[in-house]
Amino acid sequence: MLNDIEIHMTISDLKENEIEEFEIFCKSIQAKPIVIELSKGEFYRQPMISKVIKCEAKAELESEIRRLEKSFETRGYKLVRTKLEVAPWQ
Repeated sequence: MLNDIEIHMTISDLKENEIEEFEIFCKSIQAKPIVIELSKGEFYRQPMISKVIKCEAKAELESEIRRLEKSFETRGYKLVRTKLEVAPWQ
């Protein structure tokens, strides 16, 4: 049993005028938009989502990740990282 899993999916950088569209996309997939801005570095802006899913089996989790990946691909966002965490309240 997997329970609540928090998914973070990071995409390649966005231009300032693309952030609002990204936030709208996040709402459409019931995810929280996060845009981390670092003071320096090659990847100083890191747009990502955070989404908690409830699942009972690994196959459910894998299916949800594939569904999300397809949503990003369809909208033209390039995924650069997917990270899974057990939700902190467990």
